[in-house]
Amino acid sequence: MRLGLAVLLLALAAAWSNSFAVPFLFDDVTSLDANASIRHLWPLVPGPLAPPAGGDTVSGRPLLNLSFALNHAVSGRAVWSYHALNLAIHAAAALLLFGLVRRTLRTPPLRERFAADADWLALAVAALWALHPLQTESVTYLSQRAESLAALLAFATLYAFARGWFAAAFLAGLAGMAAKETTVVVPVLAALYARCFLAAGWRDTWRRFARPLLALAATWLLLAALLALFGNRGGTAGLGTASSLDYALAQPAAILRYLRLALWPHPLVFDYGQRPPAFDAGALAALLAILVLLGATLAALARRPALGFAGAAFFLLLAPSSSVVPVASQFMAEHRIYAALALVVVLAALALHRVLGRAALYVLAALALVAGLATHARNRTYRTDLALWSDVVARAPRNARAWVNHGLALEAAGRSPEALDSFANAVALEPVFPFGHNNYGQALLHAGRTDEALREFELAIAQNPRLAAAHFNRANVLLALGRVEDAIAGFATAVRLQPGLTDARLNLGSALHRARRYAEAEAVNRALLAEQPDSVAAHCNLASTLFATRREAEALAHLARAVALAPDNLTARVNYGTALAVLGRPAEAVAQFRAATELRRDDPALLLNYAAVLAQAGDAPAARTALDRVLALQPGNRDARRLREQLR
Repeated sequence: MRLGLAVLLLALAAAWSNSFAVPFLFDDVTSLDANASIRHLWPLVPGPLAPPAGGDTVSGRPLLNLSFALNHAVSGRAVWSYHALNLAIHAAAALLLFGLVRRTLRTPPLRERFAADADWLALAVAALWALHPLQTESVTYLSQRAESLAALLAFATLYAFARGWFAAAFLAGLAGMAAKETTVVVPVLAALYARCFLAAGWRDTWRRFARPLLALAATWLLLAALLALFGNRGGTAGLGTASSLDYALAQPAAILRYLRLALWPHPLVFDYGQRPPAFDAGALAALLAILVLLGATLAALARRPALGFAGAAFFLLLAPSSSVVPVASQFMAEHRIYAALALVVVLAALALHRVLGRAALYVLAALALVAGLATHARNRTYRTDLALWSDVVARAPRNARAWVNHGLALEAAGRSPEALDSFANAVALEPVFPFGHNNYGQALLHAGRTDEALREFELAIAQNPRLAAAHFNRANVLLALGRVEDAIAGFATAVRLQPGLTDARLNLGSALHRARRYAEAEAVNRALLAEQPDSVAAHCNLASTLFATRREAEALAHLARAVALAPDNLTARVNYGTALAVLGRPAEAVAQFRAATELRRDDPALLLNYAAVLAQAGDAPAARTALDRVLALQPGNRDARRLREQLR
């Protein structure tokens, strides 16, 4: 059996061998890459045990956040260690599932029929569950460690409980509550497991297991405290975040789809979108089918508890995310069946064993092999943002959010014209979609279609007045159009709505400077530097305002600091060099412009300024050389020709 388990682990490594370079995707960007709380392991609070309180995947889940902090300590922003730990968690969950199934098949209700083949049946179940391509979203997509970690701790709780290790079960249950809210059902599952496999009835269950079950129920106190602290996860989950009725009516069809994908995992879809489909005849049929399955589960619990447990556990594991409590960010998601898939696999394996006997083990082994190959193929879809979102829009073409993300991926790949079409598709599918209108506006702006971009930003603001990014983008357009006071108001609104939006604060300072409201501009930039003393842009902006108010010495100090912080920052070099030249220090200015031209060698405007500073410093030959370069790049540059004539 040890050899079989070793083969399982090798198969897992092979199936996910092409996943270790998958980049940060979708929620990973905010939950991992931009998550300041994971950048240091100590202190724990504030730090990894105090995750961001917004709607990020890590919000309200301190143990999950701590696990990402460990990855950051090992590899920083390099993704390999994150993927390694995701796979290790998945492998550990598979081993625990093996142990739990094997032990369960040896309990009195199942011993007579399955005990002889318990080891190999448990291994087959664990292999098929772990290698199933439906699990890729929970393993390859880094943020969904939330799902796999919660399942690992749920399996650990039930395995420890089944073995009578009640202290270990309590600790695993407590950890589960700190990993993800879906573990709320684990104490109920433990009670049901005790009733169906370990006791003669509910009275016997209470008599034998009251204390450990009450201890597991006490883990709800930690979950309650976390929910009190983090509420509805920034409006992304919980009662009141979306219509509970619409969400609930969409879940029967979602659950049936999960079951179909468990049996035939194609097509897999990374993102099904936010909006639940309309309740129609198909949704009604799905609701009736689920009611029949629930009825059969209740009947089985009364007459055949072991069979009833499988159905009840399946529905219980799905209940937190697939019932009446809305998850506003997505009405269905394949990662939600991660743990519940085990029950489907167990039932299928036992049914095959009943029909084929030991020959079923060979069938299950073949299915596991095919599943592993399919998983390896599915992982290729995650290799880039563009590959992933191209797959989503092909399989879910009515998903407006997917079209926005497809557009963003196309822009990142330098395919801006195609990105415009994707953004247009998004807002056509979902006219009330402020996020979509904002991104469409940005794409239009990059394409030089300023008036259309401004309309999109204003539409986004009308639909969601609290969307700071739209206020920021609109203000940038207004500033470019010369409507400075309107731009100032827009930047100020963006900062009020999202104080951490640094670019909005920088641009607010610049706009105030442009309006000659120097005192306010200075206050904005000094406040930013108090929080971010290494902000090169803030040092440069403050220096401009100080120059305008005749405080040249202090301005030079800030520009020197900017250059020291970022020697390769072209703006800092040019500003510092210009300031030195204006103050009659041409030799020092030459040094700054020389460094700037090393950063950008073929910029005619930069070379012209460099030539002027060289001329001011008295180095006419070097100035003429720089001007010759300008004229080679721009033969019609009149300023260069005029200065060249003066230097003859």
